[in-house]
Amino acid sequence: TAIPHMTGTGPLRADEPIIIDLFPVEDETGYYADMTRTVVKGEPSDAIRDMYTVLKEAKHLAVSRTRAGVSGADLYQVVVDYFKDHGYHSDTRGFVHNLGHGVGLQVHEMPTVGPSGGNLVSGNVITLEPGLYYPDIGGVRLEDIGAVTAKGFTNFTRFSEELVV
Repeated sequence: TAIPHMTGTGPLRADEPIIIDLFPVEDETGYYADMTRTVVKGEPSDAIRDMYTVLKEAKHLAVSRTRAGVSGADLYQVVVDYFKDHGYHSDTRGFVHNLGHGVGLQVHEMPTVGPSGGNLVSGNVITLEPGLYYPDIGGVRLEDIGAVTAKGFTNFTRFSEELVV
């Protein structure tokens, strides 16, 4: 779907992007996890393939810049600028949500990795989830969860980022 965080409707069709957002909770502790992948069964259009390539690069850029002391607002802006440099909007179309959020006893909690995000501290468990959404093309999103450390981002997500399945 080109509308982020909404349940899609209708059949899943070949050659179209499918966003899969999983956020399980562990019964005994009550702690959440969160991850998203986008897949296409068949052959994606050139527009989707190009958009996904830029999205994946943006997520890896965000991962490389994440560490204690960096603000969520600065990380968000790095991705906004990257998308803009590659021809993708960050307003009412394109990248229309925060870059990420804290995860713990709630699937969405502080800290915010977005325009109002403050400094991250070691031990924060956050997601990094850039997405691009265009009604005439479709939507793509990748989301990883991990821990902020003094040296970087310890990524807990071990799922493939391959677009075509």
